[in-house]
Amino acid sequence: MRPIIPLTLMITPLIMLSSARAADVSASDGCNGPCIEYSGTLELNAEWLRPSDDTIGNSHLIGPTLESNFKLKANDEFSFIAKIKSEPVIDAEAGTSQIFGGVGTYLDVLQAQYEVNGLSIWAGKVHPAFGRAWDVTPGLHGTDLAESYNLLNRLGGGASISFEAGSLSNRFEVSAFTLDRTILSESLFNNRGRADLSDGGAGNASGVASIVAALDGCMGAEIDSCYDDGSLGYQLAARYQNGGSASYGNELGFLGSINKSVTLGEDTSLKLLAEAAWFRNFEGTADNALVVTGSAALDFGAMTYSLAYSQKRILSLGGADATEHLADATIMYALGDTLSLAGEKWSVGAGYTYDRADGTNVQTVGLKLSSEFGGSIPLAK
Repeated sequence: MRPIIPLTLMITPLIMLSSARAADVSASDGCNGPCIEYSGTLELNAEWLRPSDDTIGNSHLIGPTLESNFKLKANDEFSFIAKIKSEPVIDAEAGTSQIFGGVGTYLDVLQAQYEVNGLSIWAGKVHPAFGRAWDVTPGLHGTDLAESYNLLNRLGGGASISFEAGSLSNRFEVSAFTLDRTILSESLFNNRGRADLSDGGAGNASGVASIVAALDGCMGAEIDSCYDDGSLGYQLAARYQNGGSASYGNELGFLGSINKSVTLGEDTSLKLLAEAAWFRNFEGTADNALVVTGSAALDFGAMTYSLAYSQKRILSLGGADATEHLADATIMYALGDTLSLAGEKWSVGAGYTYDRADGTNVQTVGLKLSSEFGGSIPLAK
């Protein structure tokens, strides 16, 4: 792939921040419409992989990941939300190195949303809520196994209601959707392709093929930032997905998640996370599945030391079960705005991951340079 693409991905958010700063950007706490809120993360990952199978050989992977979130608020109730991601969408073959290759840019979310008095209604290309481990588990690869049940690339709508109960802020959310089989599911630069009805699989059926319901709660913070800022949080969720053509059956899943933050000192805290998900006819197959994730992250000043473990067990019908184990140990150092060019905050980290599946293990040593940015731009005086 031409090197200009990953270079552009890394420079674009800095240009956007510089332009926004010149336009007297307010803090990223939000804005009153009409305005645009934006936020995002930029990462550069470098990894060395060593499989136990000597016939495969070692390999190196280097690539960027850029996630940009935009919220265009027409007023305080009505808004349009978009999330654009750029990342490797074509995986390198085992034992093959990939340097800034296979990167594609795609639309992850594009929805219209109406919010009033704790009620929210939305429709479009959506990201239904089911689980949190795929998003917040610490470490360079802490989210990998939980990502297997993440509900991406869906078209549909939903609604949620927020309420206070038991000293927690709570939210009940329901979404109905189907798999995105339109051009919106494809990607630029390197095309990841699109699904077809004949492919089958969970949620890949005509009409409204799936439904998910989730109850979230948090003490001490907003629900969406509960792991980072809250003292206690939970999620209980259930989902149904039509198996579609060529599938063995319809998928049914249940999930429970809890996080807890413990203050150990003035600049020291411990964040704990546990999540378990069980599925019948996982991904429309004949097999059931159980995925569990647990993690601990110690924040000590600018340093974060984390350990994460995940297990994915495929409960085969009439055959031997297949189990994958993943353990991740990572150290991150927050540089803050020390290297800031336009108000972004940087961090750097290193980690070790052990992944064992099908009798083969892969050891990965990785480095990560990442930044976070955000703000808002008023559209009227």
